[in-house]
Amino acid sequence: MASASDLLINKLKINDAVSIRINQVIQSSKNWYSDHPSPEHFHENRPPDEVFNLQGYIVAKNGQNRYEVQIPGETYRALLYTSGTTYTTKGSFTLLVTKKGTEIVTIKEDYGGFTQEWNEYEEASDSEIKRWNAYLNRENGQADHTKLYNETLRPILENLEREEQTEIENTMRRYQSLSNEIRENYKKCFVL
Repeated sequence: MASASDLLINKLKINDAVSIRINQVIQSSKNWYSDHPSPEHFHENRPPDEVFNLQGYIVAKNGQNRYEVQIPGETYRALLYTSGTTYTTKGSFTLLVTKKGTEIVTIKEDYGGFTQEWNEYEEASDSEIKRWNAYLNRENGQADHTKLYNETLRPILENLEREEQTEIENTMRRYQSLSNEIRENYKKCFVL
């Protein structure tokens, strides 16, 4: 029989320590979800894939905040447009960017005068970076929440199910025993 300090959840008895832990997990979930943007904020619950880290090599500066860059894995060079970052020398770089599109470029006659299609990348704006970080924080928070659930609440609920199943089996055995006892007593009463 459940005491006054027991909590009933889905008709299962839960003692104080377990109910306190369950309430902590539930409250943690509520706090986390209230602090993080909803999936609708991320357009169909997809990662904002337009923002990513671009790594490459600065080859030359081609105007104000416009750089010719070589990106590993790309056949041709690319153009990088920056808004808050300035590069003063050749060298490796890593920058959060969005892909802007492509530009048709004619190579100098010294290099053949060919026409090539170069990818264009633009430094991510503060709002795009904020959106990306919010998405990453949400993903990390969901992983933490799932881990917390799996480490705390799931074992508790599985244990409660086992206990409930054991209680059902014990009740069935007791019922069978009482039923047999009633039959035997009934036989004794009417068989002389």
